[in-house]
Amino acid sequence: MCHTSLAERGRLIAALGDLHYFGLGMACVADMTAAEVARRLEAIPADNEEVAAIAANPLTHFDDSQTIVGVTEVPGGCIVTQPWGPLPSTPGVTKRLSASTTCYGMYDNPKGGHHGTLLRDGILEAATRTRTTSQRKSSPPTSTRVTPWPTAAPAQVYVRPTPGR
Repeated sequence: MCHTSLAERGRLIAALGDLHYFGLGMACVADMTAAEVARRLEAIPADNEEVAAIAANPLTHFDDSQTIVGVTEVPGGCIVTQPWGPLPSTPGVTKRLSASTTCYGMYDNPKGGHHGTLLRDGILEAATRTRTTSQRKSSPPTSTRVTPWPTAAPAQVYVRPTPGR
């Protein structure tokens, strides 16, 4: 791993904070503002009271929680997150976000392991899938916990993207 990659890895880890739960979906987009993410996703602002209710208990608001993502600006770009779903990592989102830049989408599927895609200018360049230790042993995960949005670095804005094209 080159020195630049090591520095970038450290910067991204610091920006994301301490994330330890299954079900996280996210997309890291280079050189983009939160406003540009919202524009590319043709998103509408989410209601703050609804977001607070979902964050407090996502399972009681399951259908609504699947349509909301958080967008946070970090040095070098933006992170789009959904602590309980794959939306930020879906092809409809990552393709739109990667136009003229680079986007890495990741979903930590509790039943299927980590899934990742790297897109550059709308074109898929790499895809990965890593099974969890429990899956390698052909047994289900011992526990699944749903955690509210990370409090260390809450999203700056919450939006509802339009369905992908």
